[in-house]
Amino acid sequence: MTGPSGTFRDGAASRPEAAGDSPTSGANAVNRRRGWRAAFYALVLAGIVGAAAWVLFGSRLLVVRSVIVTGTHLVPRSEVLAVAGVQPGTPMIRVNTAQIAARIDTIRQVQVARVSKSWPDRVVIAVRERTSALALAAPGGGYDLVDADGVVLQWAARRPSDLPIRTWPPPPRSSANFPPGCGIRWIRSPRRARIR
Repeated sequence: MTGPSGTFRDGAASRPEAAGDSPTSGANAVNRRRGWRAAFYALVLAGIVGAAAWVLFGSRLLVVRSVIVTGTHLVPRSEVLAVAGVQPGTPMIRVNTAQIAARIDTIRQVQVARVSKSWPDRVVIAVRERTSALALAAPGGGYDLVDADGVVLQWAARRPSDLPIRTWPPPPRSSANFPPGCGIRWIRSPRRARIR
């Protein structure tokens, strides 16, 4: 029998225990609610991760819509775009800027290229072209414009007024006809100039 406070007397069960509301059955209910809550949060988290993956990789929301090329004067914009190989509609997350820059650097007139992503839908290619440092008179006429690394950038029909001009091929074993400080000297092959 229990007293007014619901305590045990003489080994008899209290009213809540007799009704099935023991302290252990309450703890089980709380554990069941925690299990459902954890499962619910796990499903919500999986849904968020799945939606983010879909937006990044599968949807048309974050894809390349335009490619901007800056800094080109010698190289046509169309050549830079062709070598870059960026296709419109490619997911932005799959655009590898380092590979694109390495491909553009293979163009002879390009000194360096920097490629960046402008989210949500643009790729920006900034090109720094080589600059002419010397004009070499070509055997067939005209002039080959050469940069400081000895790379022939382009051919010009007229004599450029702002560049030092040298004849081709040079006199044997002579570098005296180059102005001091231009950094060019002839090496063993008379066909190649090397920059110091």
